[in-house]
Amino acid sequence: MMKRDDGGASGHCVLDVRLWGKQSGLSRPYPAMCHLLDTGAVFQALWDVVLGDELKAAVAEALDLGVVDARSVVSFWAGLHDLGKITPPFQSQVPGCYKPIGDDPAYVCAQGAEAEKGFHHETASHWSLYPLLAETGYPGGERLLHRSVSHQVAQLLGGHHGLFGAVLNPKRVARAEDYNPGLGWQG
Repeated sequence: MMKRDDGGASGHCVLDVRLWGKQSGLSRPYPAMCHLLDTGAVFQALWDVVLGDELKAAVAEALDLGVVDARSVVSFWAGLHDLGKITPPFQSQVPGCYKPIGDDPAYVCAQGAEAEKGFHHETASHWSLYPLLAETGYPGGERLLHRSVSHQVAQLLGGHHGLFGAVLNPKRVARAEDYNPGLGWQG
């Protein structure tokens, strides 16, 4: 789901805490953005306490970064794992939370996108993170997505429940809303 005019050319971004990320067993839904930030912070604590220096160095070397930068990058990735929860099919699982968003004219989504129950948040993370990471400068390659760093990271994060999506088709990615109306893009 994308809110119009937020995060545009001005660079300002408004975080909408109505978009929930966790709710089961809680007294009220927990905002998605808070869940993403929590996950990144927990990853950093695990990196600091659980990983040995050799493993930290190996990860850093694989990423061609210093250890401090590798920690930051991988914790950023961890924080992105549930970005796909910010989609109509996921948000509509709690109707009371979704109604204000669904009724908000500032948000756009394809007609009936919330009914796409087969479109899971981890798939949405894979499909949405590939172009977002590519836009931010991650090495890519439209013809060979299986070799694209932006695609590999998106695929890895989309597989955070243990099932990794297939390599995306570049033509489908370019028109993602036609293939996955549950993404809520463009409306």
